[in-house]
Amino acid sequence: MTNPRSYSILSNISLEIGSKVKLGMKQNISSALTFFYKIIWPVLWTLAFIYFSLKQQVLFNVFAAALLLWLPGIAYYYFLMMPLKRVAYDERSLYISNYFNEVELPLSSIREIKEIVSPWNMPRYLVWLTLKSDPGFDKRIKFVPKFPIKETVKDLKRAMSGHRK
Repeated sequence: MTNPRSYSILSNISLEIGSKVKLGMKQNISSALTFFYKIIWPVLWTLAFIYFSLKQQVLFNVFAAALLLWLPGIAYYYFLMMPLKRVAYDERSLYISNYFNEVELPLSSIREIKEIVSPWNMPRYLVWLTLKSDPGFDKRIKFVPKFPIKETVKDLKRAMSGHRK
């Protein structure tokens, strides 16, 4: 069971954001592990399945057992890892990328931030951004935040609060 914490953005932006994000410079708030979770992990999982299957000389019982382990891993990837995005922001915009396309949105397009603490360890922490409109990916953007997580979420909240309409 996840433990969502919802943050409403009510206060005005302070000048603290200027010291963290310089004019025109993007600050990446996604973990470097996002690339591993989204791209590397499913490739390694599939290669391990192929290697294990070929090494056992495709005995049906062993292949069926390996398939029963591989399919839940791929389902886990499809529903949890595939939607992960790389997220960055500057003093005016939010940048969302799926590693193939990047979308730039005004910070005022964020409706809500939820911090999710998962009972599993891959990934343990997630942040969901709910947007006011669909930017082409989805209205709910899911990403793995950088550490320290609380500071990452607070920085994004500070940046957003000055851009609420």
